[in-house]
Amino acid sequence: MEDIIINLFLFVACACDICLSLLSIIKGRREDGSISFALCCLFVGLWTLGIMMFRLSNNLSFAYFWNQEFIFTSGLIASTFLHFVLCFTKNSVSFLKKLILYLPNIIIFVLLLLPGTFIKEIVMRDWGKESILGNAYLFFGIYFAAYMGSAAILLYVNFRRSKGIRKLQLQY
Repeated sequence: MEDIIINLFLFVACACDICLSLLSIIKGRREDGSISFALCCLFVGLWTLGIMMFRLSNNLSFAYFWNQEFIFTSGLIASTFLHFVLCFTKNSVSFLKKLILYLPNIIIFVLLLLPGTFIKEIVMRDWGKESILGNAYLFFGIYFAAYMGSAAILLYVNFRRSKGIRKLQLQY
């Protein structure tokens, strides 16, 4: 029963994130910040879907695929969130910066195609499936922490420097 409730919450969270993404695209302006926010919401939804499907998969090959999917989408979350924060705090991100910002995702995608780099194997335990991580996962963790940490620091610094409405926007 507990698994059903967890998976139901994951499904609802996935649906809410994807709806927020679609609403942001439909109602938002076609600006870089709006698009990066919508993409970030979409990838959070797809990451949540990947976790739910990993939990539901009875076949270890399917579980391996969904594990790859939620690793890849979490990398995209980091990139799109940092992109959004850069747009929100600086209002402009050059094409070269975007290229550099998203380049790690191409590397992650290629490495995910190589067996054993991020995920050595999926093992069935009495409590459920366990993902045994590969050696490259450490580098993924460093990338993820650096991007998310950079975004948090940028938000904090801009919050400290801002006044009025801008400070209120950054607070929420």
